[in-house]
Amino acid sequence: MSIIKHFFENNFNVPTKFRSRVEVYILNHEQKKLVVGRWVDNEFIDVPGGGIDEFKNMLDAVKQETLEELGVEIKNISKLDVQPYKLDWYEKQEEGKELDQFEKEKMKKYRGLITHFYLADFVKFNNKILGRDAGSMMNPEFMKIKDIIQCFLRQQNHTEWIYNKRIEILRNLREKLNWE
Repeated sequence: MSIIKHFFENNFNVPTKFRSRVEVYILNHEQKKLVVGRWVDNEFIDVPGGGIDEFKNMLDAVKQETLEELGVEIKNISKLDVQPYKLDWYEKQEEGKELDQFEKEKMKKYRGLITHFYLADFVKFNNKILGRDAGSMMNPEFMKIKDIIQCFLRQQNHTEWIYNKRIEILRNLREKLNWE
């Protein structure tokens, strides 16, 4: 740890707690595709995910995020055998990278995010729940893994912090499942 970082953390009330969050990769075995969401405001695709409130466990968070963001019911939830992704907002700032508004607001309480990755099977759409999350992805769709990878490669510049990990997960899934 650098001397500056140590000084900063000990003298300016830098939070030490990281906020846990989940992301879920939803398989549609029948079509050999994943369920993703297309953001309404900018047409980017994404996988459902979000922060875990302190009263929720990870499996409940996985179910809730997929319902709120995509209106999708899932089953057979399992944790992917990959290292969680850790993003330290203070390190990001120290490296001279710009923080977005969400990060600036959350860093008042948290030091950063730790993302845990899950896999689940698609059951059905349930539009009664869709849209309860303020940042909802309102347009769920089925996509081939190779197409999701291509979209993520194009989107990487916008929120680069997690795309390399997502692409790695998708490539491993494609190989394991032997899907396009």
